[in-house]
Amino acid sequence: MADVFNTFIKGLTDHELAIYTGYQYQSLLAYSKEELKKEIAHRSMSKEQLASYFKTKLSYEKESKSCERCGSNKFFSDIDIEHHGSKYSSYDIEVQTMRCRICNYNPSKVPPKNFYEWVKRLFIDKNKTERIVKHYDWADF
Repeated sequence: MADVFNTFIKGLTDHELAIYTGYQYQSLLAYSKEELKKEIAHRSMSKEQLASYFKTKLSYEKESKSCERCGSNKFFSDIDIEHHGSKYSSYDIEVQTMRCRICNYNPSKVPPKNFYEWVKRLFIDKNKTERIVKHYDWADF
């Protein structure tokens, strides 16, 4: 597992590494924190450079889907299972959303700021796909 993490952080640019460190350092395990510190030291990055990179959003030449918080275009699929029930039946729904790999931001899980955003997300959430995984009916028992 450590090799996967090391490969990941070595593949980041200095700017991406600074943003990753700023948002995710506190949630890392002790071993991962040490590896991250080693990588920062290997690149000879100072605290001032890290702070400077952290304050600016990432930007790429080719415009594609980017993170609202940090500007990254690196995402991974985040899958949750929701259980919905009624009196005589229930069903499980697989909800797939996209989470930023750099800053760990998932716009579908952040509460809307105002009523307009809430209504908009209710009907149009481009970051979210749902599908029924299992349907349970009272006759199935």
